[in-house]
Amino acid sequence: MKPPAYVRSILIAAAAAGVLAVSPPTQSSEALSRRLENRSLAATTGSPVDVIEAEALIAQGYTTLPQVLANLVPSFVHPEPALAQGTDHARPSALRGLAPDQMVVLLDGRRRMPAAWLHRADTYGRGSVGVDMGLIPLAAVERVEILRGGASARYGSGAIAGVINVVLKDASAGGSVVATFGQYRTHMKGVPDLLRVRARPPSDFQLIEAGDLNTDDGEGDTLTVAAHGGFELFDAGFIDLTAEFRRQDPTDRSGFDPRPIYPALPGGEFDPREAFADRRTQRYGNPDQEDVKLLTNFGTPIGERTDFYGHIGYTARNAESAGEFVAAGSDANVPAIHPDGYLPLIDSDVESRYFTFGLRGEHWGWRWDLAYTSDEHEMDFALESSLNPSLGAISPTDFEVANYEGRHLIIGLDLARELDLGLAEPVTVRWGVEYLDTEYENEVGDPASIAASGARTDDGRLRPPGSQGFFGVRPPDDFDAPRTNVGAYLQLEAAPTRAVETLAAVRVDDEEEGTEVSGKLGALWHVTDRLDLRGAVSRDYRHPSAAQTYFHATELVAADDGYLEQGTYPADHPVAQALGAETLDTESALNLGIGAEWRFGDAAALSLDLYQIEVDDRVVLSNWLSGPDVTELLAEQGITGVQAVRYLLNGPDTRTRGADLAGRYRWDSRWGPVELGAGWNVSETDVTGSAPVPAGLAGLAGAEPFGERDAAQLEQWTPDSKLILSARWQGERLSLDARLTRYGRVTDLGPVPEQDLDLGEPWLLDLHVRYRLTARGHMGFGVYNLLDEYPEVRSREPSDPVENRVLPYSSYSPFGFNGRFVYLRLGFDLTGG
Repeated sequence: MKPPAYVRSILIAAAAAGVLAVSPPTQSSEALSRRLENRSLAATTGSPVDVIEAEALIAQGYTTLPQVLANLVPSFVHPEPALAQGTDHARPSALRGLAPDQMVVLLDGRRRMPAAWLHRADTYGRGSVGVDMGLIPLAAVERVEILRGGASARYGSGAIAGVINVVLKDASAGGSVVATFGQYRTHMKGVPDLLRVRARPPSDFQLIEAGDLNTDDGEGDTLTVAAHGGFELFDAGFIDLTAEFRRQDPTDRSGFDPRPIYPALPGGEFDPREAFADRRTQRYGNPDQEDVKLLTNFGTPIGERTDFYGHIGYTARNAESAGEFVAAGSDANVPAIHPDGYLPLIDSDVESRYFTFGLRGEHWGWRWDLAYTSDEHEMDFALESSLNPSLGAISPTDFEVANYEGRHLIIGLDLARELDLGLAEPVTVRWGVEYLDTEYENEVGDPASIAASGARTDDGRLRPPGSQGFFGVRPPDDFDAPRTNVGAYLQLEAAPTRAVETLAAVRVDDEEEGTEVSGKLGALWHVTDRLDLRGAVSRDYRHPSAAQTYFHATELVAADDGYLEQGTYPADHPVAQALGAETLDTESALNLGIGAEWRFGDAAALSLDLYQIEVDDRVVLSNWLSGPDVTELLAEQGITGVQAVRYLLNGPDTRTRGADLAGRYRWDSRWGPVELGAGWNVSETDVTGSAPVPAGLAGLAGAEPFGERDAAQLEQWTPDSKLILSARWQGERLSLDARLTRYGRVTDLGPVPEQDLDLGEPWLLDLHVRYRLTARGHMGFGVYNLLDEYPEVRSREPSDPVENRVLPYSSYSPFGFNGRFVYLRLGFDLTGG
């Protein structure tokens, strides 16, 4: 049996403090291992790069990396969808309004593995597979570098919107232990509380509402304990250790359910239990989650010119979110098991295992780096408090439903040297080769989670088959799909004059989809000591991921005379091919960017960057194709028993245009330094073309893979702008931070235009206070979303779907829908003094 969460937190903190205490602060050794050249982003000439240092990252109340970046970086988005199965547990992140898989995430210069989950629900990133950045312990991060612009010529597939490089700490002494506790204290804007139930037999049943729901007693308690420390390794190297524990209670932003929970009694009278039923039937918000993250980074010389280095990381996450509530009177319920209905709970065990081992050095005038990287991501799903209705009263209530696992290994060799060709500066030549082996697999669930055993309702209807809330993986959907990629690049960096720097890069990749060539040209002109102009053009690409190429998930549904199949099929599957699917092709992109940066001494700076990104053949998930016409078309090709089909396809061509504006100002006042900052991103995505409807589907009802409504949602699923204004005052012991964030327009498109929801353009105010108690101890507290802003609530008119009352907020909200968050932090710095 697991000990309580608070006991584990105390044990982890005590153990970490005890380990770190044996390494008192010392002066860093001058013989420390040489730092990696390619830990920092390469191919930056002509493209803007944001550098966010550890001090800014940890001066937050949030304790996961994507949450922190969403608060600091205008072009970065990290929505918090709910009721979306695995997307609740591996949330998407992205840059510049593009898809989660159109950016590359690096850890100390090495590519991270995407999560083993294909986003399939109606949320941002639908049809994509992105990196789960929340698996990286924040306490281990030295800085984050964000390259905004195309970089496939250096980093390969997916570097269309940009590259995020998370650089790890490499301390050889000192450390810290920090504990952060926070909770949501909020009034749910536009969601009424239930005052009482008015019930008069035989059929008069009303819910009397009053005021707004609130969580003044706190909800979503979140505790994070992080310990970090550095030690000398073999007198001349370092080993940097981080341990982080995070415990998050769930939140619930659902409204009261006005629907009947129990079946009507004979004669049409309502069941008296309706008057006493719990009307908060749904759980809609953050999952119940627990993370343990361990990471070590190390490096040491093994000769006069050679270093051995690497990092090893492991994250274990257990998360629980909810499926859709099943009423007691539903055909999907068995009253003998759940007399009051049930709320299926989706439980995931996530493991991330990764390491890099490398050698680097300098010989014969060349700096070289040879590295081996392995990265695995596994998601094991189970269901609790559910059932398989087709099994009747013998159904279990807990199921193992699916296991998804992705892994990759990379062997890379990078070399660089300077050549004196008579220019203002030596020409830097970089070249390298890379071998990437990727595997994605899908494993079968419990037999009971997929069974269709024929149980019927009292009036003879077949009950739904399979585990409710998450249908188990069926044997036809089990697969293990390996693939390989071999790439090579060449990059030249030259300064024709002392005022001009240029870059040219080309890369060739050979993968199963074919051979791709990418390239980049960039230039930086130092017009004066205070003004720089920059520009870049690149041809970028993204191979469809293994999950997009091979993913297969089907389930059975009850029909009048038996069971039919529906699901998501690979594009190469005969069912998808029968409906016009074609083998997935590579996305290609043309990236243009120009910018300027002004510096006004050491006190102020201003930068402006304009960009245009054209992406052809974007991979998207089709609509459900169903109906009599589709069934007939399948039957003509010998396929029967299939009710509904969707697949991934190369659908739209898009053009994203935008601008990034950033400014800072520092003022040394008599009371301490004051820093002001502003960041603004504006972007607009337009669908400029789309693949035609397959000839066999033209004119058929219910058979449009990607239509006008899909295009409109793709254009509007991220904010059209994001503004961040910040101010910081640093006193001798006290510091104050304030941040004002405004999100631009996002629209959640409903099934019909009348149900479209504009989520509003709120201003969010955050305040943070930090006080140094002693030379080594500090405390802090703060509030996110002080004014308790929410996205616009869904319409509650009588003609609107009843789900609007139960699920009042949209999962497309770019800042979530959990309301005000308050926190307290205590820390002990082992490097202080």
